[in-house]
Amino acid sequence: MSRLEDLALIAIYSAPFAGIAFLVTVLLTRPLIGYLRDRQIGKAIRADGPDHAAKSGTPTMGGLAILGGLLAAAFLLWTFMSITTYDGTPDLRFVVGASLAFGALGALDDRAGLARRRGDRAIGIGLTARRMISIQALVAVAIGAWMWSADVPQTLGIDPSAPVSRMGGPPIRALPAALDPLAHVWNEGGPVAAAAWIALSVVLLLGIVNGVNLSDGLDGLAAGLLIAAFTALGFVTTIEHRGPIYALCFAAAGACAGFLVYNRHPARIFMGNVGSMGMGGALGAAALYSGAWLLLPIIGAVFVAEVLSDIIQIGYFKLSGGKRIFRMAPLHHHFEMGGMPETTVVRRFWLAGALAGAAGVAVAIAVIA
Repeated sequence: MSRLEDLALIAIYSAPFAGIAFLVTVLLTRPLIGYLRDRQIGKAIRADGPDHAAKSGTPTMGGLAILGGLLAAAFLLWTFMSITTYDGTPDLRFVVGASLAFGALGALDDRAGLARRRGDRAIGIGLTARRMISIQALVAVAIGAWMWSADVPQTLGIDPSAPVSRMGGPPIRALPAALDPLAHVWNEGGPVAAAAWIALSVVLLLGIVNGVNLSDGLDGLAAGLLIAAFTALGFVTTIEHRGPIYALCFAAAGACAGFLVYNRHPARIFMGNVGSMGMGGALGAAALYSGAWLLLPIIGAVFVAEVLSDIIQIGYFKLSGGKRIFRMAPLHHHFEMGGMPETTVVRRFWLAGALAGAAGVAVAIAVIA
């Protein structure tokens, strides 16, 4: 079977799941806007940032609809696999589990922020940064340990001559993760390898979760960047033949596209931490599961830039006694404070995200092909 025929099968196979995720998210978001507005669960705008006063009170926690769309697609995919010869449940289990775990943490942070907004500190900030990072690290350790105990990293070194299985769609083969320079370490096992895997999981998950979270500051920005990142990772896992995980990546992109219907400028709803952290967790877990974690900084280059701009700004501010490198961090606010319209910033960041995703796929093709 040719590469083009494989891609055609993959497109046909993945389209229903992406479509279901898109449709469910759209259908859930519209009533969710009214529900959140009636209960005054709205965004609190910080006074020290760009002038977004008009957005104050816009319903937040819309990420609940995105997670709903992803879960619907995952259930459909799991149901389909249960009546075929391929058991891809682990693929879904880890990604959905990571998404729900980080999404739940994000929901707690959203609620904490709302409580503060109604109290003495009207700043719209939930848990303290130190507490948030600590809890995120614990969640990441649990996910990494879960994957290790299920022998996920060890399968990254499977012989490419292993038999091909089919699940009513394109051919699936557990190829060695050529993109993972540590695949042989995971394959050997042992406590040192387990500790290294868990450490990698913590660094990767915390980086991408907070990168997505920081990018959720302008209308449609995070949703558009997630569409590009999940689509790129879907193609990478397709190239790797790394199980049905690619269908779930395309479904995640579909869910984000469905949310963008209401989140594009002028946004009628924001995804909140429940959405940004939940989808960031799904993206990181999918990269870990596929062994394509080394590509994630390329595919998610904009997320990396957002995190680095924040770290650099805070570090330099403390070391210099109050001076700043950027007009404001994270990076998208730097351009806003320089006079660039919000919609222009979003479009240019989307373009950068799309180019980064394409670069990641190109690297995967060059390495694996």
